[in-house]
Amino acid sequence: MNKNNFWMALTIQGDKLHREIATSFIEQKSLGILNSAIETIIYFKDVNKEEIENIVRLKSNINIFKWKKIIKEDWSANWKPFFKKITINNIVEIIPSWKKSNLDNNKITIKIDPGMAFGTGHHETTEMMIKAMLNFHKKNMSVLDLGTGSGILSILAYKLKSKMVLAVDNDPEIIDNFNKNIKLNDAKAKLKIENCLNMKEYNFDLVLANINKSVLLQLLPIINNNNIIILSGFLKSDFDEIKKIINKAGCRIIKKYNKREWLCFVIK
Repeated sequence: MNKNNFWMALTIQGDKLHREIATSFIEQKSLGILNSAIETIIYFKDVNKEEIENIVRLKSNINIFKWKKIIKEDWSANWKPFFKKITINNIVEIIPSWKKSNLDNNKITIKIDPGMAFGTGHHETTEMMIKAMLNFHKKNMSVLDLGTGSGILSILAYKLKSKMVLAVDNDPEIIDNFNKNIKLNDAKAKLKIENCLNMKEYNFDLVLANINKSVLLQLLPIINNNNIIILSGFLKSDFDEIKKIINKAGCRIIKKYNKREWLCFVIK
């Protein structure tokens, strides 16, 4: 069988927080991550196993690694048992694509298909981004969603009545899943596959960036457009470093969210 029909899966076990911290440093090198209560599975294509193991050891107390070759079509079947409905602020509900929508007109329902893309609303950073959007998004805003993944934040921006939404990601693997989720929600957003650091224009009313710290540190000095920026993807231990870059960029923190060891800032 064609080698392109296979991926490599790394399974790590241990404390959930240490697993999340470790994966936050390698998610950009992966195709997707599946978390459960007892283990984390990270999926890769063309992976350097030694490099990944060294990163995980350096950033966490995890030192046991189980690698396995898998057929990539097995991904969705593996995901389904772990994807349950969640409700955020009693306003937004995120449900699997195979479940019926709630008839409660007071809630914003987002259907997500668990493809090989990030963002189902279950991770603390995505949840905090959504909470911040509910507080700071205004009708008819233009929205830039950097590191869009599954498109969940773009879909919410559309449902909050944005005048336009541009979603950006550097990984072409997300295209099919993004488009499927947009269609599931009858939403509209333009998708652009590009490195967000190479963009020429960041002048949107609201900028969303749920991406890893290394990208954020490079992005902040060039993204300041005197509008509202919502950032996440970093830990409490990163606070001083991120704050220093924010201040140097001429911005200020106007709201801070935290959940477990993860942070989310709203800056202007």
